[in-house]
Amino acid sequence: MASGLDVIYPYVHHKTAQEMLALGGLLTESQPGTKPDAHLFPARNRIIAGLSDVVIVVEAAAKGEP
Repeated sequence: MASGLDVIYPYVHHKTAQEMLALGGLLTESQPGTKPDAHLFPARNRIIAGLSDVVIVVEAAAKGEP
């Protein structure tokens, strides 16, 4: 996660996070209470890539627009 374990972002994923905790877990390098910030997402992505067997990179426009 790109936030603390107690900060689900976006909040609409709160139910999914609870289901993941019940069946396995969540992983973050951030301290509890850490709000998601742009510089934390590359660190999160590094962890995901390191734990994955395969990584597919999808690119977006410069402003993230389709």
